[in-house]
Amino acid sequence: MVDPARLVASATRIYGDQMDYLWGAIEGIPEYAVRNTQDGEVIQIGALDLRVVETPGHAQHHNAYWLSSERLLFAGDIAGVAVGSGPILPPCPPPDIDIEAWHSSIAKIQKIDPDRLGLTHFGLFTNPKAHLKELSDRLSTWAEWMKNALRAGKSEEVIVPEFQQFAEQELLRSGIGEKGVAVYEQADPAAMSVTGLSRYWKKHHPEALAISS
Repeated sequence: MVDPARLVASATRIYGDQMDYLWGAIEGIPEYAVRNTQDGEVIQIGALDLRVVETPGHAQHHNAYWLSSERLLFAGDIAGVAVGSGPILPPCPPPDIDIEAWHSSIAKIQKIDPDRLGLTHFGLFTNPKAHLKELSDRLSTWAEWMKNALRAGKSEEVIVPEFQQFAEQELLRSGIGEKGVAVYEQADPAAMSVTGLSRYWKKHHPEALAISS
C-alpha cells in the first residue's frame, strides 16, 4: 500500500491497457497512515471493535473483519462474488490463488459462524452456511476443471474461451439469463480466473500436471 508497484504490475496483467481508463493514477499511501495487523487483533473504530481474521487464499495478504456485536463478517473477496440472488463465484486472479489456503479460510469463517457476510462484490448476505458451501464446491470444481485442461496440454490461449463457455453455461443453468451472465463477466472475468488458477497449479502442484496420454 505504501509502494503499490507490485499491485499495479499484477493488476496490469489482468486489465492491460485499460488500467488508466479504469483506475486513473495509482499512488501509495503515506507510511504513517498504514498499520500492520495480526490475526486476532482488535481494531477500535469509535465504539466498535473489529477483529482481524487472517484469510489467505484469494490473496496471501487477505484479511476479513469480524464485528461480533452485529455477528457480521466483512469478508472481502474470500467469500466470493455474488450479484443479487445469483450464484457465488470464486474470484481467482493472479498471482496468489492458493486453493488449500482458501478452503482453510472458508472453514475458519464457518467456525466463527456469522449471521451475515459483507462482500466487496457485492452486498450483505444472510445465509452464510449455504453461501460458503456453494463457494467451496465451486472453487473445487473450477480448480479441477483447470487442472484437467492443463493436463491435456492446452495453452491458456486455448483454455480461455473453453472456460468462458463452461462458466457461462454454469451461470445460465442458475437462471440469471444472458444479461446476468454479462454482469458476472464484468464482476469476475473468466479469463482472469484462467490465469490465476493456471498459475496456482503450475506453482503449487506441477506434479499434478503430467500430461495425460
